[in-house]
Amino acid sequence: MRIKSECRQTDKEMRIIKINPAHPEDHKIKEGIRILKNGGLVAFPTDTVYGLGADAESLEAIDRLYQVKKRPREKPLILFLAEKEIAKRADYYQDRYGVVPSFKAGVHMGSVVVTEVGRAKSEIVFHGDAVNATARVTGLCSTLERDFLISDLIAGRLPECDFVLEPLGKHELKGKSETLGIIAVSAPVE
Repeated sequence: MRIKSECRQTDKEMRIIKINPAHPEDHKIKEGIRILKNGGLVAFPTDTVYGLGADAESLEAIDRLYQVKKRPREKPLILFLAEKEIAKRADYYQDRYGVVPSFKAGVHMGSVVVTEVGRAKSEIVFHGDAVNATARVTGLCSTLERDFLISDLIAGRLPECDFVLEPLGKHELKGKSETLGIIAVSAPVE
C-alpha cells in the first residue's frame, strides 16, 4: 500500500510513502495521521481505484479535496464511517498510534452565496446563514454528546430510512435569533 500525501507548503509538492500491507510500519501510519491532522490529503488504494482521504472536520482540507479532484462544489463528497469497527479496535489505535479516530457531523440547509475572490490565487468562498448554522449544528455534537446531528429542516425532507432519528428539542445557536430543532441520527440497532 502507498500513501500519497499532499503537503501544505505548495500545491505541487507530493510525497509517496510506501506501506507494507502485511506489516504496516507504525511510523509511516503516524505520518499519515499527522498529514491528515494538518489539513493534508492522503491517497490510498481501494479494491478498484485510489481514494483520497481528508479530515472531514477541516474546512481547509475539504477545500483542498475539492481543488485536487477538480470537483464542482455542488457535488457532494462521500464520507465513510466505520464506527463499529473503530470501536472494536479503540485500544489498539490508542496504543499503537496515540489517537482513536472519531467523527462528528452536522447537517442543515438553506441558501448560500458563492463568490470567487482573489486575483493571483482565486478561491471559491461560501457565505450565508446556512453555512454558519451548519457549523453551529456541528458544534452541538460535543455539547449533546452525539456524533451526527441534523436540523429539523433536513429531517422533514428525508425519505423513510432505517436510521434512528432522535429529536433533541429546540436549541439556540450563536448568531441566530430563532431556535432550531435538532435531531440525532444513529445507525439502526441490530
